Amino acid sequence: MRIEFNEEEGQHFKEIVAFYLEVKKLMIDAEEVADESFTPATEEFRYAFDHLMRVFAFKLDLKTVKPAEDGYAIKNLKPAFSHLYRAGCDLLGWLSIIFRERVGDELKGFSAGTLHEIFPKYYHEIKPYFEVVAPKETAKLRDEKDIAKENNKDFSEYNKVVKKLRTYYEETLKIKPSLIEYENKTKNEQRKSRLWQIIIAILAAVVGGIIVFFLT
Repeated sequence: MRIEFNEEEGQHFKEIVAFYLEVKKLMIDAEEVADESFTPATEEFRYAFDHLMRVFAFKLDLKTVKPAEDGYAIKNLKPAFSHLYRAGCDLLGWLSIIFRERVGDELKGFSAGTLHEIFPKYYHEIKPYFEVVAPKETAKLRDEKDIAKENNKDFSEYNKVVKKLRTYYEETLKIKPSLIEYENKTKNEQRKSRLWQIIIAILAAVVGGIIVFFLT
């Protein structure tokens, strides 16, 4: 049996499928990064599919619609898109928090001197973006998002912010071995320097004692 859509229904359905593929990929990526699923987004997917099943039930004559419910398919396709839109924005918000926390965790314990020497980009670019720019941009996009409109321009802008956060996170992971090596080298040099200071102080005390002994 073939399901027939009129032109408007077909356009809505095509947009939903295309957006679903994009958000589904985002969900998979988020689960890989966080090692867990994000329940709010999963719930939005469930609501979206519920609306789609209503459309299919109607188109397959498994659901009888009253004349007063004219345009039943469109009335369910629109909220299906809205739920996917909300799922996508929720996932982006979740990822933005994860990446910011992960970068902080990865760099915890390194001295400012090490970061300035090996990873100057952190203070010049990454830290300002994570702490000022990204929160401001994501807050603005959250305030302006409209789950009722069927265009994902805001979603795309939000996604750009999160992709940039991901890039910075990946850069942090790549440079971390160099940070560890430099930090260990610096600590070893500091330990040697302190050891020599102690040795010199002891020798000075011994020599001073010998001098005093002979003088007295």
